[in-house]
Amino acid sequence: MLVVRAIEASFKLSSMTRLSTSCRLGLIPGPKLNVLLSEYVITRSALKAQVEGLEGITTVQAGTRLRFSRNPFGPRVCPGSVHLEMAPSGEGLKYLRLWREACWSIPPKNAVFCPKHFNSRYGRYIRFVFGSTPPDPLNPFFRLPTLLYSIYYGPGYATLKVGTTLILKGLRRFLEQPTYLAALLRLCRNVEEARALETWLSRSSRRFSQAPSMRSRVAGIAARLCGEDLATEAGRFACALLNAVSEAAARRGGPAEVAEVLAGIRRCVRVITFSLEALPRPVRMCGSIKDAGELLGGREAVFLGIASGFLDLDVEGVGRVLVPYEFFRDRLVGAELL
Repeated sequence: MLVVRAIEASFKLSSMTRLSTSCRLGLIPGPKLNVLLSEYVITRSALKAQVEGLEGITTVQAGTRLRFSRNPFGPRVCPGSVHLEMAPSGEGLKYLRLWREACWSIPPKNAVFCPKHFNSRYGRYIRFVFGSTPPDPLNPFFRLPTLLYSIYYGPGYATLKVGTTLILKGLRRFLEQPTYLAALLRLCRNVEEARALETWLSRSSRRFSQAPSMRSRVAGIAARLCGEDLATEAGRFACALLNAVSEAAARRGGPAEVAEVLAGIRRCVRVITFSLEALPRPVRMCGSIKDAGELLGGREAVFLGIASGFLDLDVEGVGRVLVPYEFFRDRLVGAELL
């Protein structure tokens, strides 16, 4: 048994392209937008996991062989706790120390955390993000700058995801979920500001969602593997963002920062993506945990790395398979490291 807890990755900028695109605001011709498209290449990736019989957190490197049980995907497991220490280190900088406390407990029904970790600082932060607890200004997680971002899932998918992530995670957040193209909308002072913006945008524009379906997200990546032009799609993404944020900004009563997000889009839309050139064509993709269980169950596989929100696996008797990282994270998985 193992429980995947996090992704470890290194990447480098491979190209940066400046674009200009013409948009429409409904039926009215709109402004031209400047777009900066940055493409990154993953140079190394690994999984951080709890492994039955081993102490602490184990690094599962690319090239590791795994043997999956007949029914590999079990219940969700408590995330445990992530500890964060902050201390001044001179010249306005701060020293950060981060470490994880492992847990094998299965939470009570409809809960994310076990009773032990429910009220930890990390537990209170996660429950705030899920909207079930008030902010905690003394909690160090609430004092970190937080990114507001959006994700585009390709042509034919009108819905954009809007989300937040702590600055500590940064671009790695886009390796944890299927991502065709992503845009950084604002660096917020803290998670409270970021969540207020995220909630307002998702409620005020029909184009935004905080939780698009997994099947639509996987389908978007499949379209990209068929050879969509990234520059064209980056322009479409920028225009979709302009329309969505304009719609939200037109409603009264929202956070003042919505206008600043809109002004930032009008200046320049910063779009990022991770290269998928290393993947073979065709490659099988799993849109549901049931599909993944049927493909992996009872088979051996080699973990080849992370690809834009997926585990890239070479599965015995099947070939290359992309399985969403979200199916593995904080879940009991029947797999043995060989």
